Amino acid sequence: MDCLKTFKPLILSLSLLSVSNCTHAQKKTQKEDDSWNETRKIELGQTTLSERDLVTGINLPWDISWGPDDYIWVTERGGRVLHVDPKTGAYEVILEHREVVDGAERGMFGLTHHPDWENQKKVFIVYTNGQWKEGTARERLSVFEWTGKQLINEQVLLEFPAHGWHNGSRLVISPDNKILMSTGEVGQGAETAQSLTSYNGKILRINLDGSIPNDNPDPNSYIYSYGHRNPQGLTIGRNGIIYSSEHGQSLNDELNIIKPGGNYGWPHVEGNCDTEAEKIYCADKAVEEPLIEWTPSMGVTGIEYYDHPAIPEWRNCVLAAVLGGMRGTHKHMAVIHLSEGGKSATKNDKFLASLNERIRDICVNPHTGAVYIALNGADYPGVAPNIIKEFKNRNYTP
Repeated sequence: MDCLKTFKPLILSLSLLSVSNCTHAQKKTQKEDDSWNETRKIELGQTTLSERDLVTGINLPWDISWGPDDYIWVTERGGRVLHVDPKTGAYEVILEHREVVDGAERGMFGLTHHPDWENQKKVFIVYTNGQWKEGTARERLSVFEWTGKQLINEQVLLEFPAHGWHNGSRLVISPDNKILMSTGEVGQGAETAQSLTSYNGKILRINLDGSIPNDNPDPNSYIYSYGHRNPQGLTIGRNGIIYSSEHGQSLNDELNIIKPGGNYGWPHVEGNCDTEAEKIYCADKAVEEPLIEWTPSMGVTGIEYYDHPAIPEWRNCVLAAVLGGMRGTHKHMAVIHLSEGGKSATKNDKFLASLNERIRDICVNPHTGAVYIALNGADYPGVAPNIIKEFKNRNYTP
């Protein structure tokens, strides 16, 4: 297996990390009440969502996460981490990682926080380094310490081969305090996605210290599920259900419920098991079919479970960022309405297509119920400068 079999954290030299304490005020001196665009709103039955540009002038934001300190944490594909005040949009660059190698589908990806933040102020981040054409590209899961101003003292928990494309990778903490990490199959299809000796094309489950959980499907492997093509979204819904979004090749993107040991079919199955060959393979391999599929492939990426009273029309829904596909013709935010138990979808609504922007990720303010989206420009693989927008029910009082 070309990956770490045992937990061997690597402490990186501080010379590879650069931190700026400069606050970027966004040229915003106006009050929050003055910054809303009242000419463009989302009307939802009894709820009206106002829009504003919270952050402008940033470079290809990949992950936006609401932090336990009530700030928005942002990774940029080029290797920066931003710490954003959700009231004003002012931000500080708290990490510039010099070892990150970015490109069309490489760079800095997912971010999540230690669940015991009060006692363990640590942040987990995924990024790629090395050169894929030379065979040196690697994907890393690292943990950093948060000083209140900087991310420092990186420890590499896990690394394995990366490529120029299909690297994933999103992070989320499961209800039982494990790290879940999505990884792409690096364009190698059956060689990686179906292989249980490769960590590519998988959902991985990892202890907070980087070791392998002893209750994983294989107690000697990080692999939690397999047969994935390029899963770029992870979120936790009601009853601890794990949802993942996945890029199809051309026909079908997927929203899956992740089950331990589950085989999700790639490269033999794309979307539902609906061709004769797929039906035979699915029956033989007990393939897990998606909750929903998008046709054609639209580049469904970051997802967020929404269940806040501020937007009652979106309660018990998965919000999905949609890049729009290689040609960019399907850019929007999807709202997938779930059944009461969360194991089936009842409706799939489409919003924000008029922005004509690749929507990369979504996060939710747990206090106000406001929704934030990270934009990546109009064209593949993303064009900067970029914006983080906020959509808020201003009539809701927490």
